[in-house]
Amino acid sequence: MLRANADDLPKAKEQLSAALTWRKTYKPLDALNETFSADKFGRLGYVTKLKGASETKNEEDIVTFNVYGYAAKDPKKTFGDTEAFVRWRVALMELTIQQLHLNEATQPIPDYGKGPDPYQAIQVHDYLSVSFFRQPAEVKASSSKIIDLFQKNYPETVSYKYFVNVPLVMQWMMGAMKALMSSDSVQKMTWMTYGSALQQYLGDDVSKEYGGTRPSLAESALTVKYDGELAKTM
Repeated sequence: MLRANADDLPKAKEQLSAALTWRKTYKPLDALNETFSADKFGRLGYVTKLKGASETKNEEDIVTFNVYGYAAKDPKKTFGDTEAFVRWRVALMELTIQQLHLNEATQPIPDYGKGPDPYQAIQVHDYLSVSFFRQPAEVKASSSKIIDLFQKNYPETVSYKYFVNVPLVMQWMMGAMKALMSSDSVQKMTWMTYGSALQQYLGDDVSKEYGGTRPSLAESALTVKYDGELAKTM
């Protein structure tokens, strides 16, 4: 919390207190044990470990993949029930944190501005087949709620964000938005047109759909619990 609030102790205490209250009432760890609709959320998110990430310099990184392309054909089905989507996304986030093994941490976390936090995860946002110009209101509502909730309750949990399969025109628009972002945020983001280019940043250990040698995410990565056929295969 101190890093998230630039070492402002009163603000850090306030945010920590609010986050603990949220965890007590929302019970995010319970979400991790719930079974979610494969029809709505199947193959939309994964968590994996890999070696070779160029930005973090860590020996090994936890990486969360948000594969929005699986919701592109019928976004209202996935995002129409905002609370259900948020619950699913919180479960994926808790799975990510679980893989960081914070309870076994031995390396100290540097103070704000004194180096990277070794207990953060990488996030990949895959926009293959996603339309940036015709997003339903449900998508915007769910996205806004997730961003707000994560900023309040999961601060300083992301080391770097990669946006893949982003059309060139959107990369130009995102580049223009850099003027509105903090320098810390800008330094933690990379956009690319093709998913296979991710291998340049995350190394050969990334799955084959992103240019690496590992089996596909569906075959090799972790995900939350699903019903139906996915319950048998994941």
